[in-house]
Amino acid sequence: MYIANWFPRLLLISSLTSLSLIAGCGSEEDAGQNADDSFVVVSEDNDANQITVPVNSDDEIQESTPLQPVPNPPPVAAPNRPAPVNTPPSVISLLANRLGEPVPTTESSVETLQKFITVLNEQPQLAQSQQQLQQLLQIISPEVIKLCDMLLAKDNLSQTERLFTFNAKYTALTQSLQLGDRKALAMLGQLTATMSADDDELVSKNGRLLALQTATQKRLMDAQGAGQITTAISAISKDVEPWLQGYTEDQEVFAVLQGIGLRILQMDPEQGSSLLQSIAQAFQNSEDESIALEAKATMEQPAIDDSAIYPAASNYVNAPNSDENKAALLVAIDKVLSNPEKGLGTFRTLLDIVQRIEDAEVALVVIDKTSAAFSDLENAELTSEAKQQLDNLLGQIIVEQLGIIDKFRALLTSPSDETKVAVVTVYREMVEHPRMNATLLLSMMPLVEQIADADKEVTAQIQELSIQAADKLLDDEQKGFLTESLTKIINRVNLPGSTMALPTRTLQGEQFDWASLKGNYVVVDFWATWCGPCLAAIPEIASLQQLYADKNLKFLGYSIDADRAQLKTFLADREANDQAFKWPVVIDDFDIDPTELEQGNAVDLSWKMPSTVYCGIQGIPTMIILDPEGQVLTTIQGVQALPAELDKIFNQEGQPSETPDETPDETPDEPGASENSRYLPVPPRFQFAAKAALQSFAGQTGNNPEAESDLLKGNPYLAPMDLDKLEIIDYLFDMQDKVSTIRQRPGFAEAVLNASKRLLAMEASDKFHVIAAEAACGILHEQAGLGNEKMDELLVQFVNSLEADSREKIKTLVKFHQAERRVLAVNDLEWPEIAIILNDTHTYLEKETLKEKHLRMAIAVVHAVNQSDEFEVRAEQYQRFGKLFAGSGFKRLANYGKSIIQAASSGPDASELVGKDMEIEGLTDFGQRIDWKAYRGKVVLIDFWATWCGPCRAEIPNIKAIHKEFPRTVFDIVAINLDREEGALAAFLKENPLPWTNVIGNDASNVAKKYSITALPTMMAIGPDGKILAVAHRVEALKPAIEKAIRELP
Repeated sequence: MYIANWFPRLLLISSLTSLSLIAGCGSEEDAGQNADDSFVVVSEDNDANQITVPVNSDDEIQESTPLQPVPNPPPVAAPNRPAPVNTPPSVISLLANRLGEPVPTTESSVETLQKFITVLNEQPQLAQSQQQLQQLLQIISPEVIKLCDMLLAKDNLSQTERLFTFNAKYTALTQSLQLGDRKALAMLGQLTATMSADDDELVSKNGRLLALQTATQKRLMDAQGAGQITTAISAISKDVEPWLQGYTEDQEVFAVLQGIGLRILQMDPEQGSSLLQSIAQAFQNSEDESIALEAKATMEQPAIDDSAIYPAASNYVNAPNSDENKAALLVAIDKVLSNPEKGLGTFRTLLDIVQRIEDAEVALVVIDKTSAAFSDLENAELTSEAKQQLDNLLGQIIVEQLGIIDKFRALLTSPSDETKVAVVTVYREMVEHPRMNATLLLSMMPLVEQIADADKEVTAQIQELSIQAADKLLDDEQKGFLTESLTKIINRVNLPGSTMALPTRTLQGEQFDWASLKGNYVVVDFWATWCGPCLAAIPEIASLQQLYADKNLKFLGYSIDADRAQLKTFLADREANDQAFKWPVVIDDFDIDPTELEQGNAVDLSWKMPSTVYCGIQGIPTMIILDPEGQVLTTIQGVQALPAELDKIFNQEGQPSETPDETPDETPDEPGASENSRYLPVPPRFQFAAKAALQSFAGQTGNNPEAESDLLKGNPYLAPMDLDKLEIIDYLFDMQDKVSTIRQRPGFAEAVLNASKRLLAMEASDKFHVIAAEAACGILHEQAGLGNEKMDELLVQFVNSLEADSREKIKTLVKFHQAERRVLAVNDLEWPEIAIILNDTHTYLEKETLKEKHLRMAIAVVHAVNQSDEFEVRAEQYQRFGKLFAGSGFKRLANYGKSIIQAASSGPDASELVGKDMEIEGLTDFGQRIDWKAYRGKVVLIDFWATWCGPCRAEIPNIKAIHKEFPRTVFDIVAINLDREEGALAAFLKENPLPWTNVIGNDASNVAKKYSITALPTMMAIGPDGKILAVAHRVEALKPAIEKAIRELP
C-alpha cells in the first residue's frame, strides 16, 4: 500500500482514537473482546487486502467478562465550522476534511451520504489493535446510524438506495449491540419491522429475513448464558415455520434457513438435524432444480448417518490393511445404498469416499456397488450424471494403473522401438481391460492425434485396436465419429509421399485430371465460401502466384462447399466485380442430396465431402503441396506458413532445391482447435488430461510469440484492401458468425479492427459506422475477456478514439466500455475509492439490459468487492450486484448472479479456514491423480482460479514471480482450476504454459465446495504441516505469510 494513501487514513484513525481515549473507553478487559471475530485485522506490515481467518481450537476458547456499555464521547465542536444537524462534528468533520467535502447534512445528496457511510464503515479494518478496533466501532457506529437516518428521511429513494441504507444501519446497530449497547437491540427490532412493513416486496422480504437472523442470534446468545438451549431452539424452529411456505423458489431464503439449521446442528445435533429435515421437506418440490436437489440431498442425511459410512470409511482409510475395516466399510456402503430415497446426497458421499481409497481393487468394488444402485433412478438426469462420474473414476483408475500418460510421453520425447512397442502394448491392455468404457475410448482420440506423426505403424495398430473396442463399447453415432476421426488421422499421416488421386471434377462437370499438373509444383488450397479465413487468404495466394509467376508453380482451389449453387454464385459475383480467381477451382466428384441441403446446414454437410476424409482435413484453409511427380510433399494449416514452404522449395535462383523438405515442420492443429472439430464431446477431465499433458511435452508448443508480434503482416484473416463499404459490411458480418475456435486465432481480432477502422474512415451512413464500431469493440472485448492483454490494449485505444463521436449509439458503446474499465482498474485503489466506483457501476447497470457482454464486468465487480476485508461490506455488495446479475436473460450471467447472492448469505463462519487441514484429491491436467502427501514439508500456495476469470489471469505473472523466487525444495504451487467449459484449460495452457500442477474437473469443484470458495481468485498459503496459514485474493497479500513460513522451516 502506498504511503501517500496510508498517511491521511492514519491521521483520521489517530484522531478518532484520541477522541475515544478522552471518553475513557479502553480498559484491558474491553480490549480482549472482538466485535467481529470473522477476520483478523491486518497489521501495518501486511497488505490490507489480505484475508486471514482465525480458527480457535477448543482449548484456546476462554471465558470472558461480558463487555459493558461504553458512554458515547461528548461532542467536540470543530473550529470555525457550524455543526451539521444531528451529527457530532468531531468525527464527521474529520472525515469531511479528509475527503475535501462539506460536512454532510440532511440537505446533502444521496450520493454524498452514501460516500460518507461507506468510508466510515471502512475505518475499523485499519485499526492496529483490538482495543483500537473497539474504540473506533464505539465512535463510528452511532455516526453511521445517524447518516442512515438522514438518508431514510429522503423521499423517492430507489430500491437499491433503500436496501443499501437499511443494510448499513443494520450492520451498525449489530456492532453497537456487540459492544454492549442494549438499546441497539430494540432499534434493530424497529428497523427490521420498518423494512418488513415496506411496500416494496424485496425490501419487506429482506427485512423479515434480517429479523429472523437477529432473533435467532439473540435467542442463542441468551440461551447459552441461561442454559436453555433446547427452549431457544424450539422457539427458533417456530420462527422458521412461516418461511417454509411461499418461498420454495427463493435461493436466498433457502440459504438463510439452511444456515440457521447448520448453526443449530453444531449446538444440538438432534434438534439441528430435525430442523434441517423440516426445511428440506418444505423445499424438496421446488421448481428451482438446484434448490430441490439440495433439499432432497439433505433429506438423505439421516440414512447416511444411520449407515455409519463415514466412521467406517475413516477407519479403513487410516488402516487399509485391516480386513475387519474393509469388511465394515463394504457393509456400510451396502446399507447406505439400500435407502430407497437415495439420490444426490448419497452419491456425493460415495463419490467422496471412493476418491479417498488408494487400493484400486477396493475402489472398483465401491464403484460397482454404486453403479448398480444408481443405474435406474427416477431422476434420469441424475442417473446419467452418476454414470458419467463413475466412468470418469474408472478411467482414472485404468489410466493410472497402466501408466498410459508416461508411455505416450516417452514416445513423443524419446521415440525408439522400445517406446513404440510400449505404447501399442499399453493401448491394447487398456482396450482389453475388463472395465474399459466408451468415455475413456473417446477421450483417447486427442492423444492419438498428437502421437500420430511419431510412427505410422504405431498409429495404424492403435486404429485397429480402437475400432475393435468400438464394436463392443460405442453406439452407432459414437462409432461413426470415432471411425471418421481415426480415418482422418491415418490419412493425414500417410498423405506425404502418396500420389494425389482424389476423384475430382471441374465446375463444368468434367473429370479433373491430376496428371495434367505434372512437371509443376502445385499448391492445392482447400477452402469454402462460408470460411472467413479462407476468403481472407485469397489476396495472399494471389500475391504468391504473382511472385512465382515465372516458376514451375501452379495454384489450384479445391472447394469443399456442399452447396454448389452458392459456390457458383459466389464465383460469378467476384468475376462481375473484377475479383475473379486467377487459378482454377475444382470440387469433389460427389453431390449432396438436395433434400439434405434444404433440411440441414450447408457448413456441416460440407464436412461430408470425401476430400476432407481422404486428406485428413480437420480445418480449413488447408494447403497441400504436390511435387512435379504429383506426390504430396507436405500439408500445412492456414496460409501463414505457405511463403516459408515455397521458399524451401525454390532457391534464390528460382530453381527447385535438390532435396525439398518432405516432412511437415508443424504438427497439425489438434482436433479441438479447428473450425469444425469432428470429435464427440467427452468429459472435461479427460480432455484436460489428453491435451494439457501432451502440450507440456518438449517440442509440442510450436508457437513463436516473436513471429506473431506483427499479426497484420501476412494475416490470413485480413479483408482485401480494395473492398468497398458494402463489401466491408459483408466481411464484418461474416467474421462475426465465425465459431469461437476461429475467432480466437492469432490475427483474427486485428483483421476485424483493421476493417472497422477502414469503414469508419469512409464516407458512409451512421448505421454502417455503428456496425463497424460495434464489430471491433465486440471482438476485442471478447479476446480481452479471455486474458489477451494485447487485445485489451487495442480495445482501450479504439474506445478512446471514439470518445469524441457524438452519435448516440456510439456514445452508448463508449459509455459501456468506460464503465467496465473503471471497475477493472481497482487493484491499486483504496476501498473508499473502490466503493464509489462500485456505486457508480451499480447505478449504470440498473439501467442496462444485462447480456453476455456484461459477464466480464460482473467478474470484475466481484474482484473489486473482494478488496474489502469486512464480511458485512462484501455481503452487502454481493447482495445488490447479485440480484442485478441474477435478473439477466443470459443464463451464465444469471447463474453467476445467483452464486454471488449465495456467497452473501453464507455468513462469515463459512470462511473460517485458517488453522484447518488442507486436503486435495483428484485428477490433474497431466492425467494423473495428485499426490498431496508429497507436498508435506513445503510451503504451498493454493490458487483457486479459472481461465474465464480476468483477475485470475492478471495474478498469473505474480504467481510465476513467487514460483521463481523460492526453490521447489521449500515452496510449491498447486492450482485448483474451476473451468466448466470443455477444453478451456487445455486451450489456455497451450498458449500460456504454467509450471505447476492444476487439479481439474469435478475434483476441483469438490475442493472448492469443501472450502466454501465463492469468489475467484482465492488463494491460500499452506504450511509444511498441511494447515492453512492465510487466505487472500492476491499473491502480494499472501507473501508475508509465505516468507515467514519458509524462514521457519528446518
